[in-house]
Amino acid sequence: MLADLNLEASGHGKHVTRLIWRTSRRCGENGECVQVADLPDGGIGVRDSAAPAGPVLALTAVQWRDLVHRAKDGNYDLLS
Repeated sequence: MLADLNLEASGHGKHVTRLIWRTSRRCGENGECVQVADLPDGGIGVRDSAAPAGPVLALTAVQWRDLVHRAKDGNYDLLS
């Protein structure tokens, strides 16, 4: 299960502003984008590009791989 972690409490808080954030290649012109960054502990940070000062979802490498795998399989596609 994915959890929205407090990066300050987990030791990442001081480093969040120094992370190199990458924007999804699937980002549309509407600005609704996801950004990811490598965390110091080997995990992945995920945030909304429209709210860079907002919350960051911190995932382990295993959670990130699982999320990407499930997304590629269409498990998160929105129903029409």
